[in-house]
Amino acid sequence: MVWKDGAIYALKDSIRHWEAMQDDPECCDEEPNAIDCACCRAFHVGAPDGCTQCPIRLRTGYHNCTGSPYEAASDEITECDPGPATDDMIQFLKDTLKQVEEGKVKP
Repeated sequence: MVWKDGAIYALKDSIRHWEAMQDDPECCDEEPNAIDCACCRAFHVGAPDGCTQCPIRLRTGYHNCTGSPYEAASDEITECDPGPATDDMIQFLKDTLKQVEEGKVKP
């Protein structure tokens, strides 16, 4: 239950993070990186085994958000032009949250 609670919290904050960047990419104090991502802070940064417990990694089977819309969404945000990939990333996180809540994604 501890992992699930932490994953739910991190995913909700990651959704908030991406929505903030989408709403105002030029003035947002956050960037699409591990420092500003709650999932990365909780499950990757400083973890001895990388992101093996991250709900995104558990869903995709890959480290560093590979297999998610992250790369394309990150490019859109960096270029201050959020678009379909950013929408896809937010939906991906919402879908992952739902799967964690339902017990379909777990360590």
